[in-house]
Amino acid sequence: CDGTGTTALPDVVAAGDVARWYNPVYGQAIRYEHWTSAVEQSAIAAQRLLGGQGTLEPLAQVPYVWSDLFEMRLAIAGDVQGSDQIYVCHGSLDDERFLALFGRAGKLCGAVGMKRPRPLSACRALIESGASFEEAISANA
Repeated sequence: CDGTGTTALPDVVAAGDVARWYNPVYGQAIRYEHWTSAVEQSAIAAQRLLGGQGTLEPLAQVPYVWSDLFEMRLAIAGDVQGSDQIYVCHGSLDDERFLALFGRAGKLCGAVGMKRPRPLSACRALIESGASFEEAISANA
């Protein structure tokens, strides 16, 4: 799909787990397998079906998933696969309360948080803006 859910078939759009949407943040088509992505994609796909094809901006979505594990919430923003840098801040792994930043080629590409929802949300915005890994570390010092 392109960044609005448009497929190769006329008047057919795709959204959710089955769809690979082009993401301008990452410069490639990516499948997001979480309900938060399906909600964001479905809003754009519905607009596309209702005739908004010429006015729609591609969804520049930073992936976000979370899971409650007993008393702990684990959340991930961005794409940490292939990262070549990691920095743990806002706590420690031993305390099971932390934020870990992931970088690839000098850019912030993802973040993983355990019991740290606010700093993780801020990282999602940093990823979307194309922040460098060093800028992300400074913002979370």
